[in-house]
Amino acid sequence: MVHINLVCMTINLFFLVFYSIIIERSIHMSYSIWEYLQDSYYKIYLLAKDKKYMNTVVSIKQPKLIQKNKM
Repeated sequence: MVHINLVCMTINLFFLVFYSIIIERSIHMSYSIWEYLQDSYYKIYLLAKDKKYMNTVVSIKQPKLIQKNKM
């Protein structure tokens, strides 16, 4: 009886870890997509504002630094 309980617990633990990893990955992916969209819109805003492409090319990784430099 104890052996069956241990097997069931390990199976449950495996599924718990597996699903938590999947959920965490999906949340991270959606956050990355949202961040990418925000940065793309900020790039378009800068292009429309300055109308000089070379001055407004912005790296996708640093939107916060750019906003601080502009203000």
